[in-house]
Amino acid sequence: MKWVLATGLAVIVTSTMASAQTIFVSSIGTVGGGVGPSDPNLPFSATQVTGAKMNIWAILETGQKLEAQSLNLVAMTPGVIELKGVDVKNPFLESVPPLDVYRWEYVHEPAATANAIDGMAAFQVGNFVDPELPSKFAVGAGIGPGTQSVDAWYDATAGAWLLATVTYDVVGFGATELFLQVGANGFLASDAFSADINVVFGGGDDPALNAESQRGTNSATADAVVYNVQFPGDLNGDSNVNGLDVLPFVNFILSGDYDPNADVNLDGAVNGLDVTPFVDAVLGGVGVTSRSMAVPEPTTLGLVVAAVLALGCYHPQRAGRYQDI
Repeated sequence: MKWVLATGLAVIVTSTMASAQTIFVSSIGTVGGGVGPSDPNLPFSATQVTGAKMNIWAILETGQKLEAQSLNLVAMTPGVIELKGVDVKNPFLESVPPLDVYRWEYVHEPAATANAIDGMAAFQVGNFVDPELPSKFAVGAGIGPGTQSVDAWYDATAGAWLLATVTYDVVGFGATELFLQVGANGFLASDAFSADINVVFGGGDDPALNAESQRGTNSATADAVVYNVQFPGDLNGDSNVNGLDVLPFVNFILSGDYDPNADVNLDGAVNGLDVTPFVDAVLGGVGVTSRSMAVPEPTTLGLVVAAVLALGCYHPQRAGRYQDI
């Protein structure tokens, strides 16, 4: 699995695999940006807490053209983020007089509740009159074979189409898992109805979900996780990083167990790479206490030294809960 986005001190974590119709979340929203099931760990922004974005991509089953799609996105823990809206991608592809050809014939962009977006949908059903250009017609071509060369949101390297960009705000501290679901209208592909289409959402070991019989059903594994950590290194939850956090931090280093507060460098793992930024946080008095009140006592300095020494003897790391293994 991999870290794909952070905002403020919030971090999104996802995992993906390619099988059937594969739908996955990524921080990458540009063609040629390296999107795909093997997304690398990415840096985070320490400033963006409103208007943050996550992107939903699709890798299709070989040779199949997707003509309609309906998706939900649900954040499971209230109070960490608010889902604000979704931009379903519907690029203009080409003009074939008298037709203007777009990706989809119809796009629905729903209003979001705080924890869910229901029905981000797009359909190619047939021709329709464009109300802004009544003298011409428009048609949807879908995504898949025959559309790659004209679709601006197709990433040829990854073999993936950008379906939608979701906007959200970080509103509280903690963590929430996010799950993609087949929406109420299912999927439709060339020569295949919803009952014939299976969809894999993110998690590599999860079985595919049927686009007809398993609408509104979560995969077993979350498709993304958003962490919003107030003070990385604050292991005892007192909103300060100081000597009281040293022993818990050392315990995490030695055990290899994952905790977002111990992942001080926000790379998806707890290991020796976190020691230096943790020491800097302790010595710098990170937290609600003023810097002048945070000068460490000699005992604190000794504990910090112990944390550094732990780097030389900690056990081989276990992968962070949401890191690739």
